[in-house]
Amino acid sequence: MNIGEQLQLRRKELNMTQEEVAKKLFISRQAISNWETGKSYPDIENIIALSTIYEISLDNLLKGDKNVMIELRKNRVYQYVYTTLAILSVASAGICLLIDLLVSGRLSWSLIVTSSLIYVSAAGITLYKSTERKLLKAFISLSLLLIPLLASIQYSLYYSQMNQTHWLIDRGIPLAIIWLVIIWFVIVTATICKLNNFLAFSLVAFLSMFGSYLTGLLTGIYSNLNDYFDHFLSNGLASLIVGLICLMVGSSSFIRERKTTE
Repeated sequence: MNIGEQLQLRRKELNMTQEEVAKKLFISRQAISNWETGKSYPDIENIIALSTIYEISLDNLLKGDKNVMIELRKNRVYQYVYTTLAILSVASAGICLLIDLLVSGRLSWSLIVTSSLIYVSAAGITLYKSTERKLLKAFISLSLLLIPLLASIQYSLYYSQMNQTHWLIDRGIPLAIIWLVIIWFVIVTATICKLNNFLAFSLVAFLSMFGSYLTGLLTGIYSNLNDYFDHFLSNGLASLIVGLICLMVGSSSFIRERKTTE
């Protein structure tokens, strides 16, 4: 009997619902369901908590399920990797801040490095801590931190006198909003319509043509009509071709899946 079957059997013996167990572990009911059906495995902290809730020893819970042991070893390796990366990130940020203070007497370019490390670390921590929908939650954290990241870059460039323009309000935030809306529109549409990866990527390619046009307007790339056509031939045409190819491949795959399920 694997660990998922044991968890399900023991939960039913104790007359507990998946929702009740999820509340005790502060996780979603779907995570409990995934464990019981074998779609995923609990980490070591949750295994220990489950052994307490279900009043079953760890030896009995883990005995006979090699997949769980393999998964635990992988999680241990991942933990070492994430810990090492976190230490290196903190050390790198500290070194940059110290050098910046010693050389320029104030914080300037080091804020760009530090904020970028925080930005990337937020996604890494989200991926590591999340038990389900890791990529979605990581992208949510990146979306929320994008404008603060741009603001720190604006501050660094302005006070270090590398760039005295106020591009954050004029271009930075509008461009960030445009591309975030495009990407989130694709994510929501792909989730609701259950699009495969090719169809989702084709939607990204098509919408990127519109996003690229708005980007050109905000940045002042198009001084005349010829500039727009040159930009479309160099960038928009490539996106259109890639989008059409992905649309054809994704549509055929989507049709085959629908016929299979029917």
